Amino acid sequence: MKAMMLRVAGRGYEVRRELAAIRAAARRRGLTLIETAMVLALAAVFLAGVMLFFQNASVGSKTNEATSQLAAIQQAIRTVYAGQASYITSTGTMEQALIATRSVPAKMVTADGAGLRHAFNGPVLLGATADGANFQVVFNGLPSDACSKMLTMDFGRGLLTVSGSSSVQSLGGSGGSSGSTGPMNPVEAGQACGNNNTSSIAWTFF
Repeated sequence: MKAMMLRVAGRGYEVRRELAAIRAAARRRGLTLIETAMVLALAAVFLAGVMLFFQNASVGSKTNEATSQLAAIQQAIRTVYAGQASYITSTGTMEQALIATRSVPAKMVTADGAGLRHAFNGPVLLGATADGANFQVVFNGLPSDACSKMLTMDFGRGLLTVSGSSSVQSLGGSGGSSGSTGPMNPVEAGQACGNNNTSSIAWTFF
């Protein structure tokens, strides 16, 4: 009887030890899951930061490219129309005149060869003012931050007016736009461009 009781007691001890081992393993698994979740969360935050950095870098690079394209367009228009009495195009459009004379970078020409696009792949509109003495350049489809940055830039003494809008602008006028006779300050630019990434800018040059 005593021997049997000893065996039962020993078995009970083994069971308790096994249960303790199981509980310890469960705690370790719990810690491992928590640690894994923390690592994944940190990795997600890191990747989000990296993606935001590259997105901002890409927008900055394209903004610089769009600025260079605007300068190239100004120079091209003045060169092509240097011998003309006005900027009014009697045949075709001003865009077609620049394309036909290869006065703008090839990458700015749309696939159908009839129009122009800027670095953000939005349409570029060109045209003369009513009296033909000046010309206008419109960039539609700009990201809001690119629009704000470009509105604050000084494009030289040839600039007569500039207007920014959170929506599409047309030649000779725009809906709901904010205008200026020179570069806008950051607050004005931000208000003009809005935040829906469908912004536009219209410049008028002489």
